[in-house]
Amino acid sequence: MDIGWTALARTPTFPTDTYTTGPLIGVDLGGTTCNYAVQQTNDAVYDNNPASWQALQAAGTANTINQALTGTTGLRVTVASHTSGVVIVIISQARA
Repeated sequence: MDIGWTALARTPTFPTDTYTTGPLIGVDLGGTTCNYAVQQTNDAVYDNNPASWQALQAAGTANTINQALTGTTGLRVTVASHTSGVVIVIISQARA
């Protein structure tokens, strides 16, 4: 089945630790035009698919770095549309 270049896609859930400082998530667009959103959850990501996702960045079309809230347990990127190329997701955490 060819779902085309405009079909919604999303990364797997990236689990994060609940330190006193929220994790950073960076999105790097390599040779692509991309419309995407970054989402965070504080649900139990290992039990099931989290029921509740909140927008960390509602819409993006350029390289970004966002800091999630303290207590975030998972991050993901949803892609609304893109051209050929790559989307690189970078996550960084540190204890404060």
